[in-house]
Amino acid sequence: LAQACKHFLRPRYGIPLKMEGSKGVTLALAASASAFFAARGAVNTFAVSPATTSHLRCGAGAASGEARAKTSCASGSSSSPIVGLGCVAAACATGVAARRRSIKAATSTRAFENELGVQAPVGFWDPAGFTSDGDAYEFRRRRVVEIKHGRVSMLACIGYIVPEFFKWPGYLSVNNGIKFADIPNGLSALKVVPALGWAQYVGFCFQMELFAAYQDDKEEPGKLSSRLVVGTTDVKTVFNQYYFGTYGIPNGPKQTDPEIRKKKLAAELANGRLAMVAIIGMFFQDGLTGSAWGDWALYTASPLRAGPKILEGTGGPFADSFWDPIGLAKGKSDEQLLRWRAVELKHGRVSMLACLGWFHVAAGWHPIGDAAAGARVSDDPLVNMTQLSMGGAWQLVFSLMCVEWVTTYVCKPPKEAPWDLVGWTPLIADPDAQSWKDSQLRELNNGRLAMVGFLGLVAGDLTTGDYVAGIGKSCGGLCEAVIPGIPPIMIPGPMA
Repeated sequence: LAQACKHFLRPRYGIPLKMEGSKGVTLALAASASAFFAARGAVNTFAVSPATTSHLRCGAGAASGEARAKTSCASGSSSSPIVGLGCVAAACATGVAARRRSIKAATSTRAFENELGVQAPVGFWDPAGFTSDGDAYEFRRRRVVEIKHGRVSMLACIGYIVPEFFKWPGYLSVNNGIKFADIPNGLSALKVVPALGWAQYVGFCFQMELFAAYQDDKEEPGKLSSRLVVGTTDVKTVFNQYYFGTYGIPNGPKQTDPEIRKKKLAAELANGRLAMVAIIGMFFQDGLTGSAWGDWALYTASPLRAGPKILEGTGGPFADSFWDPIGLAKGKSDEQLLRWRAVELKHGRVSMLACLGWFHVAAGWHPIGDAAAGARVSDDPLVNMTQLSMGGAWQLVFSLMCVEWVTTYVCKPPKEAPWDLVGWTPLIADPDAQSWKDSQLRELNNGRLAMVGFLGLVAGDLTTGDYVAGIGKSCGGLCEAVIPGIPPIMIPGPMA
């Protein structure tokens, strides 16, 4: 749109325009241009000719938008200037915005990938895209908040542990006759501590936040200092010009070695992140069991409680577990529950085979597919699937139908174990042996993992194009052989 205005409005109508890089300004110019041309068309019956549209180009990065604009405006140039120029404006704005988004997405990650806190094994981890806009101010603000929450969470975890071993002597509230020893640990203390005590706590936090442990915008995130405010003015005196040094000691010694300092700051971030997760886990355990360190046996409403009698011992992840958070099993007959377990196991088995199939194709080992296609097919399993001939696809479908037919009509599994495909368990193992039950439990857990894993493989390939191509290499392609003279372990087949 900027190019359109520069080549069209300025030379023809002498309109001085200052072009900005903002998407909002681009859209505003689009609306203004459409309204301007509409007004000119109403007074002078102005129409856009094909020669004129040649000037309305969006420039580099908006090729698709340019093509759509030229096509739409050429077709409607003689009848409706509003529609024609509106199309140009919208196409140009869309093309420029898309280009800016792609550039920003490519560079925003690089803008923060060397910041403190980018640590192994995940590296720069921002799945929600908070830094996708590349805003340095917002990144700094979030880093300050992260450090503060981490520090508070570390103190909170210590506060959960210490009262188990030590409590202050004397009274918390003399008027109410409440001793420190009477305060229960954890969330139960919220109901025992009087309101005045909580008011003191909030006041202390308020004082630390604004004065005693203040985060100055001029200092790096996490470096706290003191300040005194009179009205709206910061007052500096000898008594309030201190900062928190090593180990939080006011005016304490500074860490001068840059490498050690970086390591310690990174450790603080990592420990704070762990503490944030840990304190939430403590809250949940406290709330569900009624005690800060309560036994999970006290959580009588747990979805991991033993389920229906018919499924006892078949559990997952443990033998006696039964996970049904939305209550699907409530009111269902034993026959229905057994059928659902059989369906679950069937999907798990298919998913485990699917994961194996994905990995050996991604590793470049697909001789049957190469032979069927008469050429080497792709290592990308999703692309490989599209290269399968119709004859091969129908063979696969027919094979699956045969298996279903045999297990449904010819050799039905026993009623009490519908997951036993042909009922051969008593022939190969003792159904009551603990080792066999453990094997069945592993199959169930691995099948559940495979169902989630295969969906993740497909989603990752569709969204990023990464199909785990390094699976056929040593350490998944992440490392090389470290023992001299011993080559990496490779899966047979050509490597991409």
